[in-house]
Amino acid sequence: MNHKNAFVALFAVLVLVISPAHAADTLLGPSCDLKITGGTDKQDFLNFDRVLRKAIQNGDSATAAELSDYPLSVNYGSGVTISIDTPATFQARFDEMFPDYARKAVLDNKPDQLWCNWEGVMYGNGVVWVSLTGKSNSSRYRIAAINLQERPKDANVSKSRKTDYVCVTDKHYVVIDDEDGTHYRYRAWGKSALDDKPDMEIGTGVLGSEGTGLCAYDIWKFKKGDTEFDVMGLGCGGDTDEPQDASGQLQVLIKDQLKQMEWCHR
Repeated sequence: MNHKNAFVALFAVLVLVISPAHAADTLLGPSCDLKITGGTDKQDFLNFDRVLRKAIQNGDSATAAELSDYPLSVNYGSGVTISIDTPATFQARFDEMFPDYARKAVLDNKPDQLWCNWEGVMYGNGVVWVSLTGKSNSSRYRIAAINLQERPKDANVSKSRKTDYVCVTDKHYVVIDDEDGTHYRYRAWGKSALDDKPDMEIGTGVLGSEGTGLCAYDIWKFKKGDTEFDVMGLGCGGDTDEPQDASGQLQVLIKDQLKQMEWCHR
């Protein structure tokens, strides 16, 4: 091979190595490159956006609560700020937090029209802010703040299932909710396909607890045939393999034998 051909071959290799075609697309639109938020692939945001729009459109407070980070700040034009600390509180105050103009801000702004900066992505003129939360494989987009006009004197309370626990693992998104404090439901999705229809749903489960005092933690058990799915909080054991951002565990048992364990991340 002569020098000219060798140079052409080397140049072709370099182009393949540095070509942006090999990098994930982070450009949401002319006013938002998700790279500035810490995002690495716009499909992660589009998955979140699709589920959020459907939840807002249908008034589905349970799903919207699962798409929020806690504590969640709700700021009013009068200077009043309230803190939404749990999914249950989110559901109870859903109508107050999403009046018609806030819902319109989400539904009328298409993904390629959104604006973002290092703090996150905003819908409307900053009515709803979404940020990337979590670390590494457990990072995900969540509602981080809601900015509203005057607070209504009488806010309607939404009636819906109450979200009890959300377990986000490296591979799955699991939600446990209840209808009346006794009928517990287990739903699980693959993280890349979070949508209305879960990959698995078990409608009957029981809530118990393990440990004592400050080390006590909740544990939900769901059975499907010979398989049992246990979702639990953290006690005081201090597992040596426990990640710093762990919030609980998901365990799968078949015929009472542990077959799989995943950490739930904050």
